[in-house]
Amino acid sequence: MADFDINNAKVHNELNEDGKPNGNKYYELTEGTIYRGSDSEDTNLVNPDKPAFFGFTLAAVAPYGTYKHTYPVKEGLKLLAIMEMDTSSNFYKKAPENIKKILKANFGYDTKYLRYSPDGYSDTSDKDVMKYLCGKYQSYDGYAMNGLKKKAETKADKKGSGTFHAELAVCEQSLDKVVGNVVVNEAGSA
Repeated sequence: MADFDINNAKVHNELNEDGKPNGNKYYELTEGTIYRGSDSEDTNLVNPDKPAFFGFTLAAVAPYGTYKHTYPVKEGLKLLAIMEMDTSSNFYKKAPENIKKILKANFGYDTKYLRYSPDGYSDTSDKDVMKYLCGKYQSYDGYAMNGLKKKAETKADKKGSGTFHAELAVCEQSLDKVVGNVVVNEAGSA
């Protein structure tokens, strides 16, 4: 099974009941392989009580653990195209202020080509966005982002001198679409 090419994937527009786009965009991942780095040899050791982060290539997950796990997509995933949207999307407009702040700082909602705005970044903030997405938007299985936006390395970096790999995060209620027999470890590995 081939890797999913997120950088060339079709972006779909979500429609309101009246048939007009509401600014939310998504990818449909119906087949392919995704990957996860972990310090556990057990491929099923993913904490189902929180979102899990995956990559689209083995190279992308290499920094995240000694073991690189491969997962075939067993059932289609509808993933919010979080990097393809901006402050005009319903996802942004309806979000609480703390999530809006994260979307601007971590996902470039106020910059066109820059992923981490110079305002700062925290990976715990990504998890906060996932908790919000998974709790409020049950029609999505998580989010995906391509690797096309540049990464600001420091607060002084206004143009983005670095790069960031593409990733996807899967909601806890959708993990069974990619992970076999989900088993919880005590510390959680997601």
